[in-house]
Amino acid sequence: MKKQIIALATCIFMGFSSITSYAYSAEVCQGNTANADDVKAFYSNLSSKGYAVTAKGYSDKGITIADKNDFINAKNYNVLYWSGHGGSNGNNATLNITHDSSKRFNTFEAADKWKNTYDLKVAIIAACYQFNGNGLRGKWVEIMKNSGLKVLAGYHESAPSSNDTKIANEFFRLANETRGSSQGNSVRYSWQQANIANGSSGKWIVLGYKTNRMEYYRLPGFPGSFEASPSSKTVYRYTSKNINGTGATSRAASFINREIPYEIKVSEDTLDLDTAVLGDNCHVASLDDDAQAKIINLRENRLDSIALEDAQKNNAVIIENLGIDSNLSNAIINNYALLETEIKEDGSDGEENNIGVVSTYQQQYRGIPLEDNFFTVCSDSDGVFSVIDRWSEISEIDSSQIIEPITIRKAEEILDSKLNFKAPEIDSCEYVYKKTENGTYRLSVKLVLENNQQYYVDAVSGDLETVEIE
Repeated sequence: MKKQIIALATCIFMGFSSITSYAYSAEVCQGNTANADDVKAFYSNLSSKGYAVTAKGYSDKGITIADKNDFINAKNYNVLYWSGHGGSNGNNATLNITHDSSKRFNTFEAADKWKNTYDLKVAIIAACYQFNGNGLRGKWVEIMKNSGLKVLAGYHESAPSSNDTKIANEFFRLANETRGSSQGNSVRYSWQQANIANGSSGKWIVLGYKTNRMEYYRLPGFPGSFEASPSSKTVYRYTSKNINGTGATSRAASFINREIPYEIKVSEDTLDLDTAVLGDNCHVASLDDDAQAKIINLRENRLDSIALEDAQKNNAVIIENLGIDSNLSNAIINNYALLETEIKEDGSDGEENNIGVVSTYQQQYRGIPLEDNFFTVCSDSDGVFSVIDRWSEISEIDSSQIIEPITIRKAEEILDSKLNFKAPEIDSCEYVYKKTENGTYRLSVKLVLENNQQYYVDAVSGDLETVEIE
């Protein structure tokens, strides 16, 4: 019997048993939302880099919902991606939060278990309000300073409800991107630009360090990755905030009782850009959801201070030099300040620096936005660093379908009558032109609930469409 055991050990040692060695590990978790495609995107992209990836909360049979223990166990991996419903109340945050969830839990009761552990380097929490306010951010800073975490990313407002997968795929495209001698992009920049490219300029947040090049920390094993520790334990938050623009604050009320086209057609192509205007280091790529839409990256943005007015002028000059100022002359304009803010020990704000401006030109018709149809330019102290082109020109207005749309109040009544449960309060509602599968835009009323669930009510038929939260 002893000889048989020795022989078995020899066979294993000599390679008759296949044992795979992984350099890095990750846990990807599907919380209590209905679609796991963004989690699957993280699984496949991390696996392709040689990660040992553990998936929690979903299977071929459907969503099973990752729980508090899965969140705690992230401490045993190098990377965490969590996707699900979230909420906050004062100095507490909650995950898996819905009216009927039995698996909800306090985020910090779980995350506190990460303290004094050093495997977890990057955690991305794609859920609403997990970084909402100084109280929550102060708790995250304490966890970072007492663990091996180098970067935290997520949302300080409502998370994108239908673009999670697009953001995940763009995040990895940026993390893998190489331009000449530049190898890859940081977690901070990749998360920032993936959200901006998908219309979430004012929601994303990244917490990180700034010494020993930690602001450029990459996912372990990705191009340009390096391992280092901060020489200063000061944590900074990176966000963008809407500062000014033409806005559209009255558009919902302005068009309730006016005749307006039901359907709008747009050109098949986005704007024809002379990228030579932007410099020699342009990297042009198609966006995940639209082969015609383009993101043009020149470099990561610098973190030096720049006056808001100067950055906005930079963006205006780029628009003019590209020769598209007339195309964008009637757009709804929103300017977002890129901010770097020191987080003090108690979570309060320290010094805040403006490090750039993101200017977004939203396509519209009579003040009503055409969703996912915009042009964005981003600049910092060195000039433009990224351009996103989702803009398509309006080509045809169907005059045979001029309508008097249903009112906002009527849309609210339709929503209430068709839901078979008591829904959370409505957070916002507005008229939008929603893109259809054939590329045209149709008028709808968009309603967003407090839990970030989105619905569209067709402005003619009153049909209700539910947007599946990913």
